[in-house]
Amino acid sequence: MSEKDARELSHDEILNLVFQPGLTTAEEVTEISGRGVGMDIVKTTMDRLKGTVTVESEPGRGTTFHNSWCP
Repeated sequence: MSEKDARELSHDEILNLVFQPGLTTAEEVTEISGRGVGMDIVKTTMDRLKGTVTVESEPGRGTTFHNSWCP
């Protein structure tokens, strides 16, 4: 994603980036670090189970993940 495109994202779109495959906050990705199971797996699994997962975040206050699943 270009810097220009990133600047045009809404707050919710920015928060949902955490669910994109391959996202890492590691400064360097090696064979043994920076490649854990990501939130994309959580989202995919919840979608498959007909559930939802959402994220809300407020600077200086914290981040909360919500999930909903009704079998």
